[in-house]
This record gives sequence, structure tokens and C-alpha cells, in this order.
Amino acid sequence: MTTMTQKTYITLQGKATLEERLISLEKELKEIQEEKAVAYHASGDGWHDNPGWIQIGQIEERLSKEIVLMRQKLAQSVVIASKQRSSDRVQIGSIVRISQYHGTQVREMVLEIVGSGETNIAQKRLAYDTPLGAALINQEKGVSTTFEAPAGLVRIDILDISLTW
Repeated sequence: MTTMTQKTYITLQGKATLEERLISLEKELKEIQEEKAVAYHASGDGWHDNPGWIQIGQIEERLSKEIVLMRQKLAQSVVIASKQRSSDRVQIGSIVRISQYHGTQVREMVLEIVGSGETNIAQKRLAYDTPLGAALINQEKGVSTTFEAPAGLVRIDILDISLTW
């Protein structure tokens, strides 16, 4: 049986964030394992009638799974460097000015297209694999397109693409 790995694309900043999170999780796991060892020895006969030890074990299992997933995500990620960007088409790293039409409402916004899992609306960062990001990626300036949002069909016009704010 062959397993296919799907590549995800991230920025250098996104990679650094994932690596920091992985280090944090590994540190937390080590602390939990130390706490579990103390709880095991304090109970006399290990885990019998020791709900604290069982709870710590559940936390340890959750952290271990999260670490495995984080390592897989890092291994399957392709880092997109800023020098790989173009202002001809919307790509990861592009700064895009759009008009968004939903019913009678029109909203203009400027967003930076970022890697998977890097969305931060407060910082105007939108991941390429979100519904809006997917509608924008690889499009050219002047293009109008639509996408299905949770609130219904939305039309967007790409007004400008740049590499800097």
C-alpha cells in the first residue's frame, strides 16, 4: 500500500512558528513525563487507584500525538521564500488588493497571501488554502472570480498585486 504525502506551502515565518511550537510541545511532554514518573513512584504500586497518574498519561498521549503531527507537517512543508514571488500572479507572499461583493455589500481589502495555517486576519494575513485564498491563488490582476463562502457565493475582483505593503 502506497501512502501519498500532500505538500503544504509555508513561509519562512510560518516554518519558524511551527518549529517554535514543536520545541514548546517537546518541552511540555518532557515535563509531563517527569511528573508522571513522580506520580507513579509516589503511589506505591504504580497506576492502580491513582487517577492523577492516569490523567497525566492521557495528557502525555495527547502531546505525543500532537508532536508526531507537527513533525509530519514540517516534513511535508515546502518553504516559499520571498525571492520566489512575482507580481504577475497571486502567490504566497503576494500583497493583494481586492473588492469583495456579497449580495449588495461591497468591501475592499488588502491581504497578504501566506502559507497553510498562517492566517491572521488582524494582521491581514490569509492562507492560500482557505476558500478566499484558494480563489485568489494564481490569478492575475484584473481578474474577477467567485468562490463559495459559508455565507454563500462571493465575487471578488483583483485590483492590484504587489510584493510589498
